[in-house]
Amino acid sequence: MTLIAISIISLILIGIGYLITEKNAPYLLAGYNTMSKEEQDQVDLKPLLAFFKKFHINLGVSQAIIGFALYFLDYGNLLGVFIGTYSILGYIYFIIKSAPFQPKKQSKSTLYLGVGVLSLCFLGIVGMLYYSSVENILTIEKDQLIISGMFGEDISFDGIEAIQLSEGLPKIIKKNNGFSSGTKKKGYFKLENKKSVKLIIDTQVTKYIFIDKKKGKDVYYNNFNKDVTQVFDELKRALEPDLFEE
Repeated sequence: MTLIAISIISLILIGIGYLITEKNAPYLLAGYNTMSKEEQDQVDLKPLLAFFKKFHINLGVSQAIIGFALYFLDYGNLLGVFIGTYSILGYIYFIIKSAPFQPKKQSKSTLYLGVGVLSLCFLGIVGMLYYSSVENILTIEKDQLIISGMFGEDISFDGIEAIQLSEGLPKIIKKNNGFSSGTKKKGYFKLENKKSVKLIIDTQVTKYIFIDKKKGKDVYYNNFNKDVTQVFDELKRALEPDLFEE
C-alpha cells in the first residue's frame, strides 16, 4: 500500500506539470485564475509555466526515487515523515522562486501568505509525527492501568477480562482510525480474524501484551524501549492471578 501511495502521489505531481498550459491557465492555474485581466497581463506567463512544469516533474520524480529508496532500505519511520513533509517543503520553494513572475503588487503578499500557511502546515505535521513517535508508557496506579500518549487510555482492573503475553499478532487488514507510519501503529485496526482492536505497538518488537477488556476494544501493547516480558511480569505481580491465562 505504501508503494502504491508513493506512486500515485508522484504520478499526480508529474501530471499536474503537463496539465497546465497557456490556454487553460486562466481557468486552472491557482492564483492566476483569480486575477483581473490587467493583473494577468503583468504576469510573465511563459517562463512561469516552464518553471511550473519543471518543478512538478522534478518533485514527482524525486518523490518516487527517495520514497522507494527509503521503503526498500527499510527506513519505515523516516518514510512516514518524508511522505508527510516533502511536498510541503517543495511548494514553499516553489512559492519563493515563482514570486518574480507575479505582479509586483501581489508578489510580496502572496509570498508571505503562501509560505506562512505552508510553514504552519509543516510544523503541525512535524509536531504530530513527533507526538505519535513518543513511546506510550504503561503504568499501574491504584486500581487501574494507565497507558500514556497518543491513543492511550485508563483501564480499570474491574474492566479487564484477561491479560496475555502474545508472541505474535494476527495479520492487520486495515486501519480504521489511527496512526500508522513504518513500524509504529497506534489506534483502531481490523485484524484478519475480523476483530477490531486498539493497537499501541512497534512491530520491531515481536512480543505483545494483549489486554482482553470486558467492554470496549481489546488492546495490544508493547514498547520499543522497555522489555515487554518485564512489563508483563510487573502486571502479574500487581493484579489478580486469575486475570492471567496460560
